[in-house]
Amino acid sequence: MSFYHDLPALLKKWVDGLATGFGLGFLPHAPGTWGTLGALPLIAVMSLSAWLDPLLPWCLYAACCLVGYFVIRLYEQEGEVHDPACVIIDEVLGFTLIFLAVPVGFFSLVSGFIIFRIFDIFKPFPISWVEQRWDRRPIGTLLDDLVAGVLCMPVVVLLQQLRIMWAS
Repeated sequence: MSFYHDLPALLKKWVDGLATGFGLGFLPHAPGTWGTLGALPLIAVMSLSAWLDPLLPWCLYAACCLVGYFVIRLYEQEGEVHDPACVIIDEVLGFTLIFLAVPVGFFSLVSGFIIFRIFDIFKPFPISWVEQRWDRRPIGTLLDDLVAGVLCMPVVVLLQQLRIMWAS
């Protein structure tokens, strides 16, 4: 029996809601894509919080990752399945990570979305290594998407620079 069974019913609902992006993970066809889109409200909050203090988005993001890890851990313990498709909080956090370093705009959101999905689906090195290294552990569920987000940052910046250069 897991710790999940001892949680109050309301807390279980929050764990389930956060893990699945409040139901986005249950949408048919490509739950990871829906989860990536589900990051948009968090990206908006992070972007707006930077006006108060430049470190605030990073602090909020670290707190979200900590919560995300424990939510994934509890959800995986309950279902006894590693990285179920309906768990999309990892995609939310991976995609959001891009915009801690890249300015938010229409082009960066669209290009970041496309590149992130490509990296998340095909898992080039080092994403595949991270996934294999921490296979069957909640940290692996989260880390591969965080690495995908980190790898997306320079690609999105490069695409933005190429776009500016071609526009000139």
